[in-house]
Amino acid sequence: MTTPHDPAVDPEDEGIPDLQDGTPQQQRASDPQQMPVPGDRPTFAEFRETTPNEVREGETLDERLSDEVPEPDPAELAEPRRAAAWEDPEADQRPLDEDENGEEDPRAGLLYDEPDPDRPREQDVYSQEGSTHGLSAEEDAVHIVDDDRI
Repeated sequence: MTTPHDPAVDPEDEGIPDLQDGTPQQQRASDPQQMPVPGDRPTFAEFRETTPNEVREGETLDERLSDEVPEPDPAELAEPRRAAAWEDPEADQRPLDEDENGEEDPRAGLLYDEPDPDRPREQDVYSQEGSTHGLSAEEDAVHIVDDDRI
């Protein structure tokens, strides 16, 4: 009696040898793990020069500098943002641990979807804080709990 084939099994586990590097089969492979890694250098299609003469002459320094894109400021990337900035225009200006009245915001952790008839039709995501019952210790640790409940 034969065992049914499991499609999730790696072919090497079933005795099928892996494709050797450089073989035509490996070069045609559509598996992203077997495809070559793209290079860091720009491709020829991204250059302005299209003729051999333009390629030989190259670009001036001003032309090359105009192609440069400044890197984002790491300080701006490190600042946390509120998810509901569309709902409250001043939300990005407040620290994340304050609510609209300047008081500490006790919400943290699990969110759930609540249907709202007044929300926009195109809105896909809406969430509220959920219950903490039945959570693992790690999940429960991210919730803020009053001292009298401990």
